[in-house]
Amino acid sequence: MAEMKTLSVADLEANPEAYKVAMTGYIVSRGAIPFTDEKATPAFFAAMFGDPQFLAAFENAKAKIAERNAGAPDLDEKPEIAAPRQGSIFELLSQRTAEAKQRKDASLKTRESESLTTDNPNLAPVRHLQADFFVCDLVDYALKDDQASMEAPIFSLSTREDLKVWKWTSEDGKKSVEVQPSVCGRATQHDKDVLIYCTSQLTEAINQKKKPSKTVRFTAYDLLVATNRNICGRDYDRLKAALDRLAGTRIKTDIKTGGERATKNFGLIDSWEIVEKSPEDSRMVAIEVTLSDWLFSAIQAHEVLTILPDYFRLRKPLERRLYEIARKHVGKQGSWKISLSALHGKSGSTDVVRNFKSKLKEIIEADTIPQYRYQLCSGDVVMVYDRDPNAALKSLL
Repeated sequence: MAEMKTLSVADLEANPEAYKVAMTGYIVSRGAIPFTDEKATPAFFAAMFGDPQFLAAFENAKAKIAERNAGAPDLDEKPEIAAPRQGSIFELLSQRTAEAKQRKDASLKTRESESLTTDNPNLAPVRHLQADFFVCDLVDYALKDDQASMEAPIFSLSTREDLKVWKWTSEDGKKSVEVQPSVCGRATQHDKDVLIYCTSQLTEAINQKKKPSKTVRFTAYDLLVATNRNICGRDYDRLKAALDRLAGTRIKTDIKTGGERATKNFGLIDSWEIVEKSPEDSRMVAIEVTLSDWLFSAIQAHEVLTILPDYFRLRKPLERRLYEIARKHVGKQGSWKISLSALHGKSGSTDVVRNFKSKLKEIIEADTIPQYRYQLCSGDVVMVYDRDPNAALKSLL
């Protein structure tokens, strides 16, 4: 028997109809119809592409299609495996993204209160459905996070006041960070919302050929809405506390931004100031925040990555940190592998590895991380997959 050809990405993309036929035969033979998102796991595709029956069906379908296109006598004959009725697997799995966008557009128009992902109760609800606010003269902008703080665990994952000095060194020893909290405590992962908001505004301003400034003025209301927070009195107080922690937290690092290495102790933000208060209750209205040179250099050098709005719906600090890590490292390759111990260090968790592993399992079970899916494998290896079916498939082939 001739050796079976291994399916490559190029072969797959060059023969989408043959793949559609072979895929349908494969899932029908295993009783997997209807083929849902829950069944479209990396393990499923890995098993399928390694199955000789699937590869034989793919080659057979290619031959039949070639005969048909060449005007062979059996043009009207049906292939041995019936073509699927619901389209190719790429089209089927990609419907999820399109449907999510349609739901979002519909909710913005009708101002309905249901969540965009009501099937997952582990996510916070969408509290502000209509972005009818005006911030720094920019309304339409993509959320941006700086790559330096996505790489290093600068922010505390604790929900309590964190007064400990934090030190981290990368596995290769080439990057290190020392974080010194103030009397207010170390800045938290949720405090970072302020920096993401400012980074997003400044990046869009640069894209529009405007001259950016280290000092950003915005209204407290706009920031709370943009970061999916409540807008009652105590939320303004929490924002004020977050600004104090950001200004008080000091960083010492050898991580470069904008091609330059910081050699001094600096704050996450240089300063902040209330420039306008409400005449009714003295609540802060307009705020000015002056960013650090370190962060501003990263923004000017476009060392930022786009993040999804659902990031602000993640309740747990560790969930947000795991999303950042996945967004930074998976990229266009579709998947990424890291040891549990390395992920533990990169996350910034102060738990022992055993407790960190338990929390990671809970997050994997809840399946809350936007865009990515974590998987804990044997040997304490962690795999991270892009939820995009095209990216995930390419990583498996």
